[in-house]
Amino acid sequence: MSEVVINYAAVRFLPYRETDEFVNVGVIIYCPEEDRFEFKLVKGKSTRVRRFFPELNKDVLFKSLDSLKNGLVRLRKNFDLGESDNPPTADEVLRGMQVFRELVQPRESILHFSQPGSLVAESWEKALEELYDRYVDRRIASTPQEQERRIQQRLDSLFKEWHFREFYLTNRKLGDSEAHATWNLVSFDQSGERNIQSAVKAFKALSLDRDDASDVYFVGDAWIKRVERLQARGFLPKQAIFTLQMPSDGSKRKAADEIKKGLEQTKVIAVTLDETDRIRILAEVSPKTA
Repeated sequence: MSEVVINYAAVRFLPYRETDEFVNVGVIIYCPEEDRFEFKLVKGKSTRVRRFFPELNKDVLFKSLDSLKNGLVRLRKNFDLGESDNPPTADEVLRGMQVFRELVQPRESILHFSQPGSLVAESWEKALEELYDRYVDRRIASTPQEQERRIQQRLDSLFKEWHFREFYLTNRKLGDSEAHATWNLVSFDQSGERNIQSAVKAFKALSLDRDDASDVYFVGDAWIKRVERLQARGFLPKQAIFTLQMPSDGSKRKAADEIKKGLEQTKVIAVTLDETDRIRILAEVSPKTA
C-alpha cells in the first residue's frame, strides 16, 4: 500500500497569553493525495486540561472547543470525504493547501495552532491517531530513524509515479574512508562509473523532529559540518538534496528552521515532503545524462 503525505498542526489551548503556557487539545491534518481534511479534539471535560489549569472555569474550554469544532466541521464539508473514486485534481490540492495554511496562521485567540509540520504515513486515519497520541496523549512518537525510512519510501513511491525511479540507485555511499555519506537515492551520468565524480543528483532523508531543540541543533550542526567537509574534499554530489522532516513545536521548529538555512548556505538544497512540485523538478533526470 502506497504511503501518503500528511500536513498537520496541533491545536493549542492558551488561556493566559501573557505567560505563554499552553496545552495541546487536538490535531488537524490535510492529506493532499486524497484532498482529505480531518481533525480530532479532546472532550470539553478533559481532565488533562484541568490538571494544567485547575483554577480555570471548565466552561471556558468547553465553549471554545465547541465553537472551533463547529467551524472545522463546516470547513471539512468543502473537502473530499471519500465520496469520489477519482484522485483530486491539481487545482483541488492547491486549494486544499491554501485553506490549510490560512487556517494555521498565527492568531490572537484562546485556541490557536502550532506551526505546521509534515510527515509520511500509511494512511490519514493512522496519522491522525498517531499525531493525537503524540501531541495530546503524549505517547511515544516514531523514532527519527523510522521517520527517515518513511521519507525514503515516499520518495521512492513518487519517483516511480513520475517514471524517474529507473534512473536512481538506492543507498549509495559516496566519498572515501575518511569522509563519506550514504545517500538514499542517487542518479549517475552515462559514464558507467558509480562514484562521486559521476553522481548527478543525490537525495538524503533527514529528520529534524527530535526530542528537543538541543537535539535538533546537535544533529543538524553535525550534518552541516559533514556537508562542508564533503564539499571541501570534492565528495559532494553535483546536486545534493536533503528532504527534511520538520517539527511543529515552537522551540524545536525554530532550531530546525536555523538548520535548514545552515544547510542551504552550504549550497545543498533543503526541501520538505509537502513541496511535491519542487521535488519533482529537482528529481527529473534526462535519459541523455542518466
